[in-house]
Amino acid sequence: GITQAFRQAVWSEDPNLQRVTPRPLAPYIERNLESRRLAVWLIGVFAGLGLLLATTGLGASISAWVTESRVEIGIRSALGEPSSSIVRRVLARSMRIAGAGMLAAIPGTLAAVGVLRNQIPGIGDLRATPACVVAALVAVAALLASVIPAQRAARLNPMDILRR
Repeated sequence: GITQAFRQAVWSEDPNLQRVTPRPLAPYIERNLESRRLAVWLIGVFAGLGLLLATTGLGASISAWVTESRVEIGIRSALGEPSSSIVRRVLARSMRIAGAGMLAAIPGTLAAVGVLRNQIPGIGDLRATPACVVAALVAVAALLASVIPAQRAARLNPMDILRR
């Protein structure tokens, strides 16, 4: 076959060359890709853990803010502010915090893509679509993290708060 023809061509040029048995490259490529797949999988796991930690932290932060703002929320509620408005205000605060976090994360993301591009072949420039999907995912996570504190704020009894 082609391997034998290649050997004959090389040995006809220099019969003293060391004779090497050619082997397919597929196992070497597969081994290299396995390590890359592991790296990409680990990046995904750590990204998921980061999202979970960010969501938990934002939820705790909003919950603490609701606790600190009990008196203000109670007074607003006593003056007739509807609970839907209170929920909207809590969710808006959460989205402002998440938006500020996303804006602060842009330089870090660009730096990480630059480092990963050198480490993992096939990673190109940061594309708009995946970045927008991640931003939407973070926004949804922020909303979900603040739903419970927002509902808790809406259920505050203004008379109990004003008595304290």
